[in-house]
Amino acid sequence: VLAIGGGRIDVEGRLGRELDARLRLRAVPLAAAEIFAPGLGLVVVEERPATPWFEWFRVVAELTGRAEALPRRATELARAQGAAGQLRSVRVRGGAADADQLTRALGCTPQGRFVLFVWREASKARAVLTEAS
Repeated sequence: VLAIGGGRIDVEGRLGRELDARLRLRAVPLAAAEIFAPGLGLVVVEERPATPWFEWFRVVAELTGRAEALPRRATELARAQGAAGQLRSVRVRGGAADADQLTRALGCTPQGRFVLFVWREASKARAVLTEAS
């Protein structure tokens, strides 16, 4: 068992020169996702650094579940948060969802203020609805 930021990772199997293990993540913070899905580009900070290189978002809601159910659940999540029709874009990593399908289903427009980030963690998908700030 590994503890990461208040969450935990259960490891079952062998870790060594050859990896033969199953990982189970529970309540692992969003910032730790970069460890398992490099290139997400997520940075979690307490205060904004004075730089024009980052786009800032406030996390509104999180969603995890089966990858095949994600488009429907993400659409429901956006609607429940009052963000449907106000989404600017959907950003997908690792083939977790069809970005074009979600963009159409959520009615994304350049004037929207919400962005949905979606990525895959093993067989599960995770989505974070954010508001640009």
